[in-house]
Amino acid sequence: MAVEKIHMYQNTSIMQDEVLAHRLGLLPLTADPRQFEWAPDDWSPDTGSDRDTLEFSINIRCSKGSEPGQYVNSHVTTEHLTWQPRGDQAKW
Repeated sequence: MAVEKIHMYQNTSIMQDEVLAHRLGLLPLTADPRQFEWAPDDWSPDTGSDRDTLEFSINIRCSKGSEPGQYVNSHVTTEHLTWQPRGDQAKW
């Protein structure tokens, strides 16, 4: 499985939304595709169900460190992603 649709609510980084969405789309997801169904044509983030949607969130802020030239959270990795289970997904 792979990321197909990305909805960004507030991207304050220097990276454009399209570039960030493309990079997220390259991440493999280790979900069992047999547990899912194809989303309907009128799918939206609000209407997605536990059978057609995996939801992740990321909330990270880069800040200056205590030393000159040092930054905290300057590199964003997959460990910063948080899975938000929908419906019965947490039981799977």
